[in-house]
Amino acid sequence: MRQAATQPGVWGAGPEGSLELLLEDDGGDWSLEEVPELFGLGRTEEDEEERLHLILEPREARQLKPLADAHSFDHDEGLIQAMLAMARFAQGHPGPELRFLQIF
Repeated sequence: MRQAATQPGVWGAGPEGSLELLLEDDGGDWSLEEVPELFGLGRTEEDEEERLHLILEPREARQLKPLADAHSFDHDEGLIQAMLAMARFAQGHPGPELRFLQIF
């Protein structure tokens, strides 16, 4: 589903800057900031609208699903679902980096 990133949730950025909603906001108490903090993957940035971006290298994105599966009972279900959604998105989007956006 390609659209403007206005709906709360996790979005994947395609190579031409198109955005795809990967996971609707579940109202949970988690953030994409936890991926680098808890798993040592990627880095975060904020854009001019103070929206959170997670940037991953392809090798890091390949680690999302195994880590989500291994830690599914240790962390918020929303974070685990976001990691699985980002892993699926990454499979279809090769490139030097992957960018994900979280809107609250």
